[in-house]
Amino acid sequence: DISGILFMDRQPHFTGAVVIDGVRIDEKEGSITKELEGLSADATLKLTNMKYHGIPVDDASAKLTLEDGRLNLDKMVVHALSGVVEGKASIEDKGATDLDVNVVFTDTDLGEFLDAISPGEAKISGTMNLKGRLWGNADAINGDLIFRAKDGSIAKYYLISKMFTVLNVYKIVKNKKIDLLSEGFSYNRIKSSFAIREGVMKFDDFYFTSDSVQMSVVGEYSLKKLSL
Repeated sequence: DISGILFMDRQPHFTGAVVIDGVRIDEKEGSITKELEGLSADATLKLTNMKYHGIPVDDASAKLTLEDGRLNLDKMVVHALSGVVEGKASIEDKGATDLDVNVVFTDTDLGEFLDAISPGEAKISGTMNLKGRLWGNADAINGDLIFRAKDGSIAKYYLISKMFTVLNVYKIVKNKKIDLLSEGFSYNRIKSSFAIREGVMKFDDFYFTSDSVQMSVVGEYSLKKLSL
């Protein structure tokens, strides 16, 4: 649903409101701004029932401006995965995205969250709280996040699996019957704060506790290289 005024000057310019339901945005489809080449705009935007790179979004709204191949989204509010993302973002004509957003997820299903952002990469259940800020671009993201999860189980999750391997937890704990990566290995609490700079996530207070083992970890994790 589009309402407004389109000025057919040397460069067409649109002002008004845009409401879209059921849109799908996939990186394979190319840059959004490329599709709008030659057009400028100043409008309000509302999206419902959306999927962004496979992530389901309930609704999103923003103040949209488009000029010289750059799409700016200000006063952006996104409701997705039982959480809220607020802030601003900009997309260049070559597809590069810059953002500065605050995120709040409360009592979110951890398994559904991880499966949405990295399908098939994790098999973990529990209830998650996540709060903080993300800024920068996709190639060099920055952030300060506080993460909490409780009352779940782990069958597969790369970061935690890597921690267990690096620390050689099997030699640390005395109970040789503990299988930390078995189907349905339960945990009571996972908590940490994360400082992300240029795509490298640092943590100095990662804490994992279950009925069988308690573990604290200090280190850093490269989001690009998937290395701990």
